[in-house]
Amino acid sequence: MYRQGYSEPKDSLADKYPEDDYFKEGGGVAFTSYNHYNNHKSNGGSTTPSKSVYTSHHIRKTKTTSSSYTPNGIEAGSRLGIKPNITAEQLADPDVDDLQVMAYAASFQHPKMKIKEPPKVIEVIRWGELVKVTAVTLENQGDIEGTYGPMNIDGVVNQKVSLGLMVLDNRVASADITAELDSPGKPTQINLRKVSGNQIEASFMPTEEGTYKVSVFCKGEVITGCPVRVTAAPDNASMPQSVRVVSVPSAAVDEDLQFQVDVSEAGKGDIDVEITKGRVQLPVRFTHDKGVYTIHTKAKEAGTYVVHIRWDGEPITDDPMKIDIFDPSKCRATGDGLADAKEDVTALFLVDPKGAGKGELNVMVEGPNSIAKCNIDHNSNGTYAVTYTPVEVGLYTVKVTWNDRHITGSPFHPRVTDSRKVRILGGVPPGTDIDGIIRSDVGKAYSLETSTAEAGPGKLTAMVKTPSGKRQAVPIETQADGTATLNFIVKEEGEHELHIFFAESPIKGSPFRLIAKPRVLPVDHNKVTIMGEGARLAKVYRQSEFTVDGSLAGPGRETDSYHYSSSTYPESYDYSSSTYPRTAVSKHHSSKHHHSSSSSSSQKVSKANASSTYSGSKTLPNPKTHIDASKVLVFGRAARSAEPHKKNEFTIDGMYAGPGTPGVRMSGIKTDIEIQLIPQGNNVYKAVYVPELPGAYLLHLTWSDRQVQGSPFKVTVAARPNADKVTASGNALKMLVAHQTSRLIIDSREAGSGELTARCMGPTKMAEVHIGDNRDGTYSLLIGPAEAGKHVLEVKYGGEHIQGSPFHLRVASAPDPKQVRCFGPGLEHGILATFNGRFICETRGAGAGQLKVRIHGPKGAFKVQMKRNDNKDRTIDVRYNPVENGDYTIQVKWSDQHVTGSPFLVKIVDTQEDLKQVQKDFPTHTYRQNGHVENGWVEDI
Repeated sequence: MYRQGYSEPKDSLADKYPEDDYFKEGGGVAFTSYNHYNNHKSNGGSTTPSKSVYTSHHIRKTKTTSSSYTPNGIEAGSRLGIKPNITAEQLADPDVDDLQVMAYAASFQHPKMKIKEPPKVIEVIRWGELVKVTAVTLENQGDIEGTYGPMNIDGVVNQKVSLGLMVLDNRVASADITAELDSPGKPTQINLRKVSGNQIEASFMPTEEGTYKVSVFCKGEVITGCPVRVTAAPDNASMPQSVRVVSVPSAAVDEDLQFQVDVSEAGKGDIDVEITKGRVQLPVRFTHDKGVYTIHTKAKEAGTYVVHIRWDGEPITDDPMKIDIFDPSKCRATGDGLADAKEDVTALFLVDPKGAGKGELNVMVEGPNSIAKCNIDHNSNGTYAVTYTPVEVGLYTVKVTWNDRHITGSPFHPRVTDSRKVRILGGVPPGTDIDGIIRSDVGKAYSLETSTAEAGPGKLTAMVKTPSGKRQAVPIETQADGTATLNFIVKEEGEHELHIFFAESPIKGSPFRLIAKPRVLPVDHNKVTIMGEGARLAKVYRQSEFTVDGSLAGPGRETDSYHYSSSTYPESYDYSSSTYPRTAVSKHHSSKHHHSSSSSSSQKVSKANASSTYSGSKTLPNPKTHIDASKVLVFGRAARSAEPHKKNEFTIDGMYAGPGTPGVRMSGIKTDIEIQLIPQGNNVYKAVYVPELPGAYLLHLTWSDRQVQGSPFKVTVAARPNADKVTASGNALKMLVAHQTSRLIIDSREAGSGELTARCMGPTKMAEVHIGDNRDGTYSLLIGPAEAGKHVLEVKYGGEHIQGSPFHLRVASAPDPKQVRCFGPGLEHGILATFNGRFICETRGAGAGQLKVRIHGPKGAFKVQMKRNDNKDRTIDVRYNPVENGDYTIQVKWSDQHVTGSPFLVKIVDTQEDLKQVQKDFPTHTYRQNGHVENGWVEDI
């Protein structure tokens, strides 16, 4: 029975409990120990088994049991609920008690074991094996079937790659599937979409060369067939419609003309460019850099040229581009306004652009410190009339350009003068009498000094018209400081006309009247002597005689008269010789005059007064010469205003006031000011004073103790403002916008008291300027330019330019959102998996402004990337990446105003069928002026 047990009968414990390891190991060991004992006893109780019984198997089994199986068997019995009555050591001992062993072995017939519940089975799901890649589709190449493991596939840049995925178990949900794409460069989006019940598509668009690794996961496990590696090569397909001309310039004759052609998205091909005008074809040269060709050419004559561009043998557009070539050297400017002009007088010149080609005329007239207002009128004969009005004297610069290129002779440099500013030193010409007539003598040299320092870069000329009708040129000596002296000799008696011209215009007061009389030698009436008794005493009815001797007095004639106080009658005698003997009858002597007279006896003489003159001068008696203080002239700024602590000067001219000297004093409320008089000759004085305190003063002026007309004069002493400490600040110094008001802050807090003035001159129009006093030492300067272009702003304080003045301002055109053009696939409806969210905003001609783009979609606002193609280009590249299907609203604003077509509605769908329906129901209106529209896309030509 035990051997059967060993031999593991069918009803053994091992058969009953096949899942329990104890029956495989422990139970078997227990029975093996019993067989060991049974064999031991069946051999006659000997402790050594017989050889016939101990086979090699038994020997191996027994040794093992005695050493290690015995303890395991007892332990296994304990787990069967059999309490051991023997130890492992006793059981292994050959001298063990047989009854004890048999009792222990018998307990194994009916064990009381607690049967354990079978363990629960946990199913392990391999999710990655429930989804597999069934196909890889390359755009324009078809499907690659039979994909059961990772693959390496060759793709093409800008051609869509799609992976077909099959779900093998309905326990897999769409949300369980995710995808990752490792790109060679910038991150590329991969999209998942459900095609049918168990079909899913993963797609992406390679945008640059290199290897893309696609990994698709199901609940985090890589699915069967992944990863898929796609090596994108350059797109060799030719797409002429994707060629884009970056810029379309114009150029002058013999000037290098360049424009760029972008073929980066046009695929494989060769470029061909022809530029023609009739039978004339221009030479063309290419340079190439990163998908952009730069076209170089040069024209020899003006005109409109047609540009034919072909890519891979096909034209890129049905409407060839045109380029205007102009020749500024054919423009001719003529007229006096290019050589000479007068201040405050409108100057004129003409510009004839015949043969110069299409273009725009611009004229800029710049003075030393200003820009003259300029007007351009287009005449019916094709010429232009240009007028400008200078506001200051000096050498001007007239820039005449045709399409921003100088014409022949430009820039011109006209001289602007003002003959009114020629000043005669002394105020009036020497020898001028009260009637304004210059008195001179025949044969006498006449000299006149003038100053042309403030009259501009002109030439002073003079001419004298004589009484006989002759015209005599007057020599002029000119000094470096602008002083010019006229010198000539009066040769004829009578009235002359003195004509003085500056820059061929008469100066103020010209012509001057000059009357010349015969020259008379100097007469000294003090040398006339009177001798004889009759000059002192006379008797009634007696002849009285006296002698007048003028032999030493020079040429002249003598007159005398007698005045009687009673009823007597005066007698006058006038002789032409030098000596007059006075009697009843004239007696002539060589150089003496002898006088005699007698009275009627019926007349009573009470008193007689006699007087005598010689050559118009009183000899007896000699009264005072006539004085007229009203003829005193006072000129100079210091007679009205002055600066403290500085030397101030003014002039007192008493040349025509008669003999005398000036009397001058200056009085103030707090103090008087001492004035120093410095004689300059000819009764002209220079007055110099240095005030110490500011305030109001009275200048008292007399001539020979007679008050000068206008005296006392009011003089204001004040510190002169320091214009260098006046500053201007504000964004208007950087750029202004036409027809918009900009503001500057003028700070004069550290400059002292003064008057602020400003003016702003544009290319052809004056800008409106308004000054507001902020009452804190600052001013608000408002500027409203009426046109775009270069402006010059002059800001003066106390008559002097402030710091930085004149300012050269840039005025941009007013923003015009209607001129902004938006086009590109990003404004068209599309399929999410292949959507290209790029579009172009071209702002050329839209004036100054700021472009703002906002996109709202199913998940709110999206990040927008904007990039200017070139610093000087006004084309802006806009990109956005939608993440799911739905409606996207794109707002494009220029200076906070919607551009044409904004807001744009873009619908993104899943399938081509949906796209066709959306395009039918919601047509888009992307366009570009003069562009070629095809399927809603406008080529940038």
